[in-house]
Amino acid sequence: MRKHHVYMLQCSDGSFYIGITNNLDLRVWQHNEGTDTHCYTYLRRPATLVYSTEFADPNSAIAWEKKLKS
Repeated sequence: MRKHHVYMLQCSDGSFYIGITNNLDLRVWQHNEGTDTHCYTYLRRPATLVYSTEFADPNSAIAWEKKLKS
């Protein structure tokens, strides 16, 4: 069964980024390596993982991500 993580990063400018992924370690690494120049965190590196929680159901993960963002 694939697990889904909702996570929060604190960026170097003090702002926060909230996302969802099925591979938390890889996604945090991607944020810090700057693999996507269009990503919010690209110009705000390094980003530190400050929160994550795991869900078995992707719909529950999406709902929690939306709640955190609101």
